[in-house]
Amino acid sequence: MTAPAEQRGRTLAITAMGLACASASALAFFLHVLGWVQMPFFISFVGLPAILLMVILGLYSWNRRLPFGRRCRAGLIAGLSGLLAYDLVRYAVYQSRLLDYDPFHAIALLGALITARPATSQAAVLAGWLYHFWNGLSFAMIYALAVGPARWQWGLAWAMILEVGMLLSYPSVLAIRASGPFVGISLVGHLAYGAALG
Repeated sequence: MTAPAEQRGRTLAITAMGLACASASALAFFLHVLGWVQMPFFISFVGLPAILLMVILGLYSWNRRLPFGRRCRAGLIAGLSGLLAYDLVRYAVYQSRLLDYDPFHAIALLGALITARPATSQAAVLAGWLYHFWNGLSFAMIYALAVGPARWQWGLAWAMILEVGMLLSYPSVLAIRASGPFVGISLVGHLAYGAALG
């Protein structure tokens, strides 16, 4: 293999590993939903190693000035921006009383799935928030690795895919009523996330 072809092959392999690592947070939830693997087991034995491997791949690529390193950095910045926009917009809508639904209610419920403790417990709330941040950063990383520098609208399109996934799973899994306020706050939040990401 020639040097450029070798580099392309290495970049492709690292990107595939990075995408697999970034998908771990979503896999933890959906494998739990399907009843195949419980979230606590998956997070402990797959999720945490995936996070560690992602950090190693990112640092290795950044040190070697590989495209993967730049995309990891972009995904991390976009993820932090997206999470900030997502949570601030949902909080503002909730405080305005325009929609009567607590947008952070699902976070404690997710924490209860992870810890097997009541959603009101500190352990469940902490686990839920950690999972929320992991998800937001992971989805941004997937976007950065798969799409890279794309038009702004692609960020919104990715956020709408995430919105559909949430609307199809949260009401049944977390026993949340799929009411107008729930859908409205979720939609506004995902639009803000996608705009920041794009």
